[in-house]
Amino acid sequence: MEKQGREGAVPQREQCVCFTGHRELEEAELPGLRQALELTLEAAWAQGYRYFYNGGALGFDLMAAEAVLACKRRHQEIALEIVVPHAHQTSGWPEVERCRYERLRYMADRVEQLSPLYYRGCYHVRNRYMVDRSGLCLCYFNHMQGGTAYTVAYAAREGVRLVNLALESSWQGFVESKKKDG
Repeated sequence: MEKQGREGAVPQREQCVCFTGHRELEEAELPGLRQALELTLEAAWAQGYRYFYNGGALGFDLMAAEAVLACKRRHQEIALEIVVPHAHQTSGWPEVERCRYERLRYMADRVEQLSPLYYRGCYHVRNRYMVDRSGLCLCYFNHMQGGTAYTVAYAAREGVRLVNLALESSWQGFVESKKKDG
C-alpha cells in the first residue's frame, strides 16, 4: 500500500534536506562518496535536519536514500520522502535497479507521486518541489549540464545552502562546522 498522507505537522524548511546528483557514478568514486554521504548526514542530523526529500532517480539519489535509511537506524526521528515525478519513472531501468527502487519506496516514510504520467518538464517540477521545501541541498555535482546542474542553480537562486559531495572541501567544511557548533 502506498504511503501518501503526511502524519503530524509539515516539517519546517530549516529541518529539511533535498538531494540532487548525477545518475552515472564512477565505480572508483563510490566508497569515498558513501563515506562522505554518511559523515555529511550525521552532521546534518547534529544540526537539526530531520526530513529528507529524495527524487528516487538512478545513481546518486538511490545511494542517498539508502544512506538516509542507514542513518535512520541510529536516529529514528529522521523521515525519508521519495518524490516521484511520474508513475513510470523506472520504465527502461535494469531489473536490479527497479527492485532497489521499489525496496526504498517501501521503506520510505512517505511517497509523493507528482503526476500519473510523464510530461515534458516533470523532472524539473519534482526538483523544484524538493528544493522549495528544503533548507539544505546535498548534491553530487561535477558536470555543468543536465538536471543536477539545473537543480543546483535553482537551489542557489532560492538561497538554499548547498553542500557538494563531489568537492571534499565543501562537505568537510559542513562536517567541521558541526563539530565547532556542537
